[in-house]
Amino acid sequence: MWLICLIRNSQAEKLFGYSKEPFVGKAVKDLMPQRFGVRHALYRQGYFARPKVRLMGNGVKRFALKKSGLAIPVEVSLSTIDADHGRVVSQAIRDGRERQQADGTLRAAKNLAESALAAKSCFLTTASHDLPQPIQSLMLLSSALHETIEKPFAKKMLAMQSKSLAGMARL
Repeated sequence: MWLICLIRNSQAEKLFGYSKEPFVGKAVKDLMPQRFGVRHALYRQGYFARPKVRLMGNGVKRFALKKSGLAIPVEVSLSTIDADHGRVVSQAIRDGRERQQADGTLRAAKNLAESALAAKSCFLTTASHDLPQPIQSLMLLSSALHETIEKPFAKKMLAMQSKSLAGMARL
């Protein structure tokens, strides 16, 4: 059982690069890269055994060939129509390049967000472990100086410094 293009629309002509005449009557298998031919035949048999409306290759990358031979990503959905002359398969093919580009942009943004999260976690770990140690050392030094200095002005400055360090230690 072969699938043949019986009708087309201007979007399909634009997508594949064919005019109406060469497009109508073209086998669907001729619109896909050769490397997918055997697998497509198996999928096609499975579809005709249990036909239903569905998006082909959910999560699987699909490609189609333009007239120029360039393979492009596509999205394909299938549905069957029982016509007077037998069962007909309606196949909607959409250009998948925009979605592929959007998916790439989304993956890049996700990777960037994950990297930023890892950097933030590293910073917070460093800040929570490495910053208190020097503050604690300064507080001990300030306390020792407070015990040895006798000038009231110097004691007042050390008291202000101790208060600031205590505030930093609470962060």
